[in-house]
Amino acid sequence: MSNSAHLDVSDMISNISLEPGLPDDVIDQPNLRDLISSTKFLLLMECLTYAIFSVGFVGIIGNTLIIMTFSKVGFSDSINMSYLAMAVSDMGCVASIVWSGLCWNSNFFDSVIAIEAREVVLPTGGFSTTAFGKITAMITAFISLERCMCVVIPLKVKTLITRKRTVYFIVLNYVLHMFPAALVYIVIRFEWKFSEQRNRTVLGVKYMHNPNQRALTDFIWLFYSLPLQFIPLITVVICTIFLVIALNRSAQWRKAYSQTTTKEGQNRNEIGISKGTAAKRRTRSKEDRIGKTVMIIAIVFIVCSSPAAINNAVTRAEPEYRASGQYRKLNLFVAGSAACVNAVNSSVNIFIYYNMSSKFKLALKKLLCLVN
Repeated sequence: MSNSAHLDVSDMISNISLEPGLPDDVIDQPNLRDLISSTKFLLLMECLTYAIFSVGFVGIIGNTLIIMTFSKVGFSDSINMSYLAMAVSDMGCVASIVWSGLCWNSNFFDSVIAIEAREVVLPTGGFSTTAFGKITAMITAFISLERCMCVVIPLKVKTLITRKRTVYFIVLNYVLHMFPAALVYIVIRFEWKFSEQRNRTVLGVKYMHNPNQRALTDFIWLFYSLPLQFIPLITVVICTIFLVIALNRSAQWRKAYSQTTTKEGQNRNEIGISKGTAAKRRTRSKEDRIGKTVMIIAIVFIVCSSPAAINNAVTRAEPEYRASGQYRKLNLFVAGSAACVNAVNSSVNIFIYYNMSSKFKLALKKLLCLVN
């Protein structure tokens, strides 16, 4: 395989992955200038891996607890199914990012494990991270849209978004995003090769380049390209703005309602009417709590997803910022940092659920045997 062919595929992969990973012949090419030296770049990437490991440790434990807790709470509310599906995708995303960070850590790379880690990281970590990240993004957009529909058409939303339709959406979402990631194994081959640097035979990757396989890589790139990345992000932004407005209106309504019932409390009959409307008030309070939970999840998603989206947009706009350009190491470091931030997005939901949902908090405490 020619070096130029290798660069083409590596360029395509690095632009759609959420974390970097390129073999040494791309990192250390002497004929390309870069702002970051190879030694400094590898040091920065190694430091970044320790941040990824720390976040990933929290994310794996947190998402495991989320999955177990929602399994105990049940799915009487269809949104719990979305929370559970998002926890599964977050778990896959965090695990993939941690694996990618492990491959970039020199202690692992130079260990006794016979793997060419910086080659293997692309098909084993890059595409799975991208796929799980897209799944999380679509589920976040889905629950944000569902909350908006609860405000706009509260009487119809339960018939439009049923548990069965939620399951269909979740399954389709997973299949739609995981299938292209699996197709990458058609264009790559794992093979044993001799490494002069390590003086031993290691497992590496070879990229295939016949016309059909090249067309397949183009399809995968188009599928994971910018439009699909920005659609859920834009959806979440719009829905979050709408939810903020709706929650502010609800807070004003509760304040006005409280003042009215206080004045009317002097009349017993009107007190009876007030008690009759207490159930509606509790229902609205529950919907507001769910809305606030979704809003916080959406805001965290927007903040954590924006760096990767912006980095990918710049990559497409500036050729020198790509994996074959003079700023390739800067691109890879920024992409790795965005991956770490993305891992944060996939790790913090347990703290959001714990603080926003009394039912989740109680179920989690029972799961951890903190209460009877």
